[in-house]
Amino acid sequence: MSRGTGKLKRAAFWVVVMLVALIIAGCGTIRSTQEVVKQHHAKVGTKVKDVEDIIADYADDAIFIMPDKTLKGKEAIRAAFTEFFKGFPNLSFTESKIIIEGDMVLVMWNGESDVGTIPYAVDTFIVRNDKIQRQTCRLAFVPK
Repeated sequence: MSRGTGKLKRAAFWVVVMLVALIIAGCGTIRSTQEVVKQHHAKVGTKVKDVEDIIADYADDAIFIMPDKTLKGKEAIRAAFTEFFKGFPNLSFTESKIIIEGDMVLVMWNGESDVGTIPYAVDTFIVRNDKIQRQTCRLAFVPK
């Protein structure tokens, strides 16, 4: 074996070792569907709403469908959450039921804010690769 071939094989070996290490390290950070939704709702349910932290749960190309509009991408979803929290100051909510089947989630919830009550709401999610890929939301609102 020539000297150049030996160096090339050693370099290739170390590239493979580094790729395997990166793959293993990345796998340790993938959350389950249940963990993603649980952590997402904890973020949405905090007293101080950190929209950037909430948006981190979404894929860059996520789609969020509501009865009056469809949001595409993190920027649109970020703007919607910002407006939602302004419209429902001091929102608190309670999940009444969560059903998880693979990467699909159904969440039924209700909430209370300074301006009114949300007696019934339903969200659905599709979670893949540690991120919310798709979400739908429908809620009822009763002003105070």
